[in-house]
Amino acid sequence: KSVQAVISQTIKPLSLSSPEKRAMETLFFGLLRPTLVPNYEITKVRSMEIKARIEPAVERIQKGEILVRQGDRVTREQQMKAQTFADKKGHRFKVNNFIGIAACGLLLSSGLLFSPSATKVGIMLRRDYIFIATLLVTFSLIAKGLFALGMVVAESSPTFDPSTLAYAVPIAGASGLSALIFTTRRYLVTGLLLAFYCTMMSGNGLGMFLFYFLGAMWSTWLTARAQTRQDMVVQIVPLSLGLLALWFGSTFLDGGTHTRYLGEVVATIGGAAFSLLLVFSLAPVLEMAFNYTTRFRLMELLNLEQPLLQDLMLNAPGTYHHSLIVANMVEAGAKAIGAHSLICKVGALYHDIGKISKANYFIENQLGAENPHDQLSPSMSALILISHAKQGGELGVQHRLSKEITDIIRQHHGTGVIRYFYQKALNQADATPPKIEDFSYPGPRPQTREAGIVMLADAVEASSRTLANPTSHRLRAHIDSVLKNINADGQLDETNLTFKELSILGDSFHKVLRGIFHHRIAYPGQGGEGKEAAPAKVAPPAPTAPVMLQGQVSL
Repeated sequence: KSVQAVISQTIKPLSLSSPEKRAMETLFFGLLRPTLVPNYEITKVRSMEIKARIEPAVERIQKGEILVRQGDRVTREQQMKAQTFADKKGHRFKVNNFIGIAACGLLLSSGLLFSPSATKVGIMLRRDYIFIATLLVTFSLIAKGLFALGMVVAESSPTFDPSTLAYAVPIAGASGLSALIFTTRRYLVTGLLLAFYCTMMSGNGLGMFLFYFLGAMWSTWLTARAQTRQDMVVQIVPLSLGLLALWFGSTFLDGGTHTRYLGEVVATIGGAAFSLLLVFSLAPVLEMAFNYTTRFRLMELLNLEQPLLQDLMLNAPGTYHHSLIVANMVEAGAKAIGAHSLICKVGALYHDIGKISKANYFIENQLGAENPHDQLSPSMSALILISHAKQGGELGVQHRLSKEITDIIRQHHGTGVIRYFYQKALNQADATPPKIEDFSYPGPRPQTREAGIVMLADAVEASSRTLANPTSHRLRAHIDSVLKNINADGQLDETNLTFKELSILGDSFHKVLRGIFHHRIAYPGQGGEGKEAAPAKVAPPAPTAPVMLQGQVSL
């Protein structure tokens, strides 16, 4: 500035026009270059040396001492005492802040206890509360630790802002873990709680809260749509881009321009990468520690090489084929009404594993052989058939199929009655009629939409095998009849399935079964000589076939 002033004073008395003088100033100013550059490293070293040589000044403040009275002139000594006292007070535990944070956290947590729009969902279990509490404590401590680390770095590097590391808190990973386990409402509330507590722990404001919360929701959206672990790996790109977009918005919301863009970008991308690592590393731990069934575990159970499915295929091939068809039906139906299609499909694959030990007592596995029920009393036949639901549940627990799947196995017949053997017992009874309870499944009735869908698909697929000449019209009428009978029997009372959803399920089942009962032409050399064969008819089962008429469930 001083050199520019000298140049201006030198040019001013010259006999030139004003534009010429301004042009000369512009020319000379452009040629100026600084010859002194500050050396920040040496300055920092010397500053630390000077600080080390300064002896601390100790001023004692007694309890109850009046630092300054109203109206008095404040001396330098009083000012130093007041500032020191204010700094020390700022590090104390703030009761009011703690009460406010706790109250807001409890209000936000109440979202875990209520169902929106009267939608029935599973109740919160103790393990769910422990898991959510563990997430909140762990990631709040991570946020606090990164904030403290930022303060330490800022002391040694004056240009570093402690809030930079707040963007590295891996809340996206915590929300992704909750999305692998919970339904939409619960992982949304969990993400909201994580964003709130981590914002409070890192000492940031609204912009950081929105970054945390919207980043958590973006992560859960991506996680909920990942079908394999490879899909999770690919998520690093959209997750990083989404978090960078949120960083851009939150930065300008909190004030706009500053000089730490590069550091915050690196912290944001690092937080995204760390989040994915957490999902991969902690998902198996959650499955073992809390007995959760994550999406990854469900995908593994769909593998037909699983030991239970292999046993089912070898020992009960008819039941195995039936389970495959039911799995396709429930998947289509669940997607159509917005239920958990993956749980439905896995539950359908394993719903009849209890038939493995006594496969030949179920007609789909007899393949024309002698029916062993011809040598048994109706009550004994019913007892054997009823036992497959209980034995299937025990196998599910033994093979760690998770509570959701074992519940479907136990509930897929509800409290239905085996009408065939009950009627046979009535016909054979002399004086005392048989008790209907002896011919009924013990239940419970399906408690979730997914269990209800499996029950409906199981009944529809099994009973449709009895149709002669199953045209599209007859098949649809049969499906409607089965769904109506099961609903009228009260088997769906606990599932909260609506009439509209039952109609949608009927449409989905019809599309799948219509592809199974299709017609083909006879090929040359196979009896048809190129002409279209007559429509194939499916023979009804033998008179001794154990078929439940109420509830339409094949046994």
